Amino acid sequence: MTIKNVAFLLGSMAMAFALSGSTCGSEDACVAAKEHMCSKITDMNCYAAFMDNAQQKIIDACGQAELDAYIPAVQNACSAAVSSGVAMNCGAIAGKSYAGPQSDAGGGTCDAGAPMSFSYSGTATADGRPAQLSFTIAGTSVTAGTLYATGTCATNIRLTTTNVSFTGVLSGSWESTSGSISATWTGGDSVCGTQLTAADGYPTSGSLTISMAGGKVQLQRIISAAEPYEFSPSGQTYTPPSATCSSPLPADSGAARDTSSGSGALGPVCTKLAACCATLGSIPALQSQCNTAVANGAGESGCQIGLDDITRVGYCTSI
Repeated sequence: MTIKNVAFLLGSMAMAFALSGSTCGSEDACVAAKEHMCSKITDMNCYAAFMDNAQQKIIDACGQAELDAYIPAVQNACSAAVSSGVAMNCGAIAGKSYAGPQSDAGGGTCDAGAPMSFSYSGTATADGRPAQLSFTIAGTSVTAGTLYATGTCATNIRLTTTNVSFTGVLSGSWESTSGSISATWTGGDSVCGTQLTAADGYPTSGSLTISMAGGKVQLQRIISAAEPYEFSPSGQTYTPPSATCSSPLPADSGAARDTSSGSGALGPVCTKLAACCATLGSIPALQSQCNTAVANGAGESGCQIGLDDITRVGYCTSI
C-alpha cells in the first residue's frame, strides 16, 4: 500500500469516526450542560434565573424546550437537597430528558409538558396587609414559591413584614377545588427591620398549604394562631401531564393492593414506590405525598405515575 493510499485510508477513517460519533457527542454535550447547571445551582440559592452562561450552554446543547422543562426540576431538587442537608445526584438529574415525550419506567410515554407560573395579589386576613404570592408548577413539583406581605412601621402601628420562600408538591389539578399544595417554607417575619424568631412566637421555617376555598386561593402557614392569606384566583388551571401518561400496564380497579389472591399484598410497582417512600424521610412533604399514593389505593398505574414523578427530580433512581 502506498503512502498516498494510507493517507487516504486514515482520512476516511477519521471522517467515519467523526460522523459516527456526532449523535452520541450531542447527547453527551446536553447531559454535560445540564450537569454543569446542577453542580452550580446551590451557589445561586437554588435559582437558575441569573445563571445566564449555564442556561445558554443548555440551549446550545439541548434546545430551549429542554431548558424550560429542566429548570423547575433542578430547582426543586436543589431546594429539597438543601433543606435535607444531602447532596444532589446531579448525574441522575442531568441524565434524564425533560422536554418529553419521555419513556417511563414501565415502558409507556409521558409528555413532560411546560411548567406554568402563577402570581396572585391578596391580603393577610388577620390584619389586612397587602400580600403577593407566586410559584411555578411542573408535573407535581412546586418550585420558586414566594409569599410577601408588606408590613407597617409607624409610631402608632407596627405590623410585621412577611417574606418566605417555599417548595412543595401538588396534589390534583391546580385552581380546582380538589387541588392542593403541601410545601415547606423558610424565611419568616420582621418588624421595623428586626427579624423575629421562634422566641418571639415567629418561627423561621415550617410547612404551609395552599388550596381553593370559597372561590379564593387560600394559603395557611402551619404556625400557632396563624390566620390564612387569601388571593383572587388567576383563572388558569394546571393539570399535571403525568395524569395523561400512556402506560403499558394493564388497567386495574384502582386498588394498590393485589386482592385477587386475598393476601392484600402490594403489587410490584407499588412495592417499589413504598421502598422509595421509605428513603424520603429528609423531605417530609414529598414523603407524605408518596406514602399517601401507596396507602390510598393508587393502583399499579397510579404508583407508576408517582414513581416517575419522584425519579424525574433525581430521587429513588436506583430502586
